[in-house]
Amino acid sequence: MRLAEAHRLAQHRLGIETMGVLRRVFPALDLTALDATTPEWLRLVTPIVAAQHRRSAQLAGGYIEAARALDVGPTDYIAPIVPFDVEQVVTSMRVMGPVEARRLTAAGMALADVRRAVRERSASAGMRLALAGGRDSIMAAVAADDKALGYARVGSGRPCGFCAMLISRGPVYTRDTAMFQAHDRCSCSARPVYRRDDGWSEQAQQLRDVWRETTAGKSGRDALNAFRRAVETG
Repeated sequence: MRLAEAHRLAQHRLGIETMGVLRRVFPALDLTALDATTPEWLRLVTPIVAAQHRRSAQLAGGYIEAARALDVGPTDYIAPIVPFDVEQVVTSMRVMGPVEARRLTAAGMALADVRRAVRERSASAGMRLALAGGRDSIMAAVAADDKALGYARVGSGRPCGFCAMLISRGPVYTRDTAMFQAHDRCSCSARPVYRRDDGWSEQAQQLRDVWRETTAGKSGRDALNAFRRAVETG
């Protein structure tokens, strides 16, 4: 569990760093001249996200190899590194940058407010895209390794209600579970599981208890809403 927590913290720091760098280059996108400045802004942000994606994947690779060695035993195993998808990043940043700016402007938002909103939303999207390097590498490692039983979700310091609900399920996700879904500004990650007695993290146990307490007698959306209120206001 200590390895998983150290890895989560390292990825979280990388995500915060990514947002900071993207905020600093945001002025390159002039909201009064989007057509003229979008190409230059994308030219700046894409290599930033690419570099952070690579660092995130490398952090995950080292974590997987160390965790696997502890649970399976020393081997010559080398964790896979998921490649960077340039087109996905350009598309996502364009949507959360100039496209979002046009949408908010058309809705009547003041220019200064549009600038702040788009700066934060594009930085948050960049954080998600960068940390996908680590998340996707862990998922690829689990899917391809016959020693892996599956994975458990690991949450950020204060995960949102939906992420908390997934974490509360513990180490139940198998090798063929759908890929890890993350939202913007999400620093949740995954912990590969190699032993059936691997157990639950303290965070997962606490969230499981909250789920049981808040959803007693409820089901479906009512249960999720009760749990979300308890997590996000607690």
